[in-house]
Amino acid sequence: MKNIKMLVTDLDNTLLRTDKTISDYTAGILNKCRQNGIKVVFATARPIRVAQYNKFTPDAVIADNGAIIECDGKIINRINICNDIVNEFITKVISSGKVGYLTVELGEYLLSNYKGNELMADLNTWNIKNTDFSDKIDFPATKISVECKDKFWLNDLINNYPELHLYTNNKENWCQVMHVLSTKYNAIKLLADRYDYDINEVAAFGDDFNDVEMLKQCGIGVAVANAIDEVKVAADYIYGSNDDDGVAKWIEENIFNSTKTVKEKIIEKLKEKLEPLSYVYALWLEGSDANGTADEYSDIDLWADIADEYEAEAIEATESALREIAPFDYKYIAKRDHPQIQQIFYHFEGTSEYFMIDFCWQLHSRPQDYAYYKNDNIEAAKVIFDKDNIIRYKPLEESAFMTSNTDLLNDIKYKYTQHSRVLKYVRRGQYLEAFAFYQHYVLEPIVCLLRIIYTPAYTDYGYLHISRHIPIDKSERLEYFAKISSLDVIEKKTGESQEWFKELLRECNI
Repeated sequence: MKNIKMLVTDLDNTLLRTDKTISDYTAGILNKCRQNGIKVVFATARPIRVAQYNKFTPDAVIADNGAIIECDGKIINRINICNDIVNEFITKVISSGKVGYLTVELGEYLLSNYKGNELMADLNTWNIKNTDFSDKIDFPATKISVECKDKFWLNDLINNYPELHLYTNNKENWCQVMHVLSTKYNAIKLLADRYDYDINEVAAFGDDFNDVEMLKQCGIGVAVANAIDEVKVAADYIYGSNDDDGVAKWIEENIFNSTKTVKEKIIEKLKEKLEPLSYVYALWLEGSDANGTADEYSDIDLWADIADEYEAEAIEATESALREIAPFDYKYIAKRDHPQIQQIFYHFEGTSEYFMIDFCWQLHSRPQDYAYYKNDNIEAAKVIFDKDNIIRYKPLEESAFMTSNTDLLNDIKYKYTQHSRVLKYVRRGQYLEAFAFYQHYVLEPIVCLLRIIYTPAYTDYGYLHISRHIPIDKSERLEYFAKISSLDVIEKKTGESQEWFKELLRECNI
């Protein structure tokens, strides 16, 4: 998880429940953020005067979709639509006959062409002044809201004003017209600079179109479960709904240590449920959790050793345990060449799109001739439980790979001599074929040589995590040869690669 220093949350249908309240639980979590030095910011389409709640006072408020920023009780930024444009725009929309209600936000009050408060019955501080807009407006506005069923017409009208842009609402005919610089994300950037935070240290929460940009651009974007599809696509996480305190629950689970991480829950639950079963002999971790390279994009790689005759029961017990943590929204049974090894991928609903549960198992009858290498930083095992000495280790002796790597080296030398196959497609002007053959006859031999030199036990790994496995200067040089943009570049780098290939051959010591 990134080091989050600022949380920015939309209000309606995100932080607020449907009844427009903040729950005691959510208020408690937000106060805990403040106690831990994390700034909390409200970012809303509402005007500033109706963006405050008694249960919690934020460090800053971004109001009117970014047109207003209030920090420490003071307005520190305001972006206006000049009154000439406001008056011209209002004249056009009213004369079109395509709009119903119309409102103009002026900061202290709201001008509106409807009477009463029927559209905002849940709020009593909007300070609405009724008008038919026949009189010119003498003050700049921060937002114009238009009730219009023909959003295509309205969008075409907005295109005539380079100073303006349009936000639509998912569930209603209301559209919000803003100054082009008035966005929640622009306001977030200004606040982040004020607090001296990097944008990657900001987590944003939202549900509607005006939240998409900030979820995409901030360090972490979280969509509540009731968000529109466009917001969910933009988000890194999809969590509980606004009525289920989704924002607060994400914060508690992902920011504070009082709640275990999803990985910790998986390990704890599987150990609890599988270790007592007589037909599950071992459970262990591989991959990034075993070799210490896990980051926020890592999945979890699990292995189990299962009695042959109880394979179905063991998988059923595994899936039952996982479902106690969260429901699956994805399951894929992979095909493995080994007859005694199987693999299933799972994904939990509401978790990061990058977080897959990669569950492999071997049947207990698999010949016990496999062992991990001691002190190996590429493939390692982190034992959860082992009841039958399943996890074993052996020394890594590079001489053991001499014969197989000698044969591989001979194949590499032959493959690399086939440059003419690359160049003939360059001459023909066929980029796709030239690119494919460049990969096969230029890059792949170089990668194999790097593997022989730096990871002799894993020559079949190709590009997998190669940036971690070879020195940085070699990685940067390989990147240079991998970046191809044209036929001319393919021809140029095919020639240049010969010198490096010869250097690597001399380093092989075979």
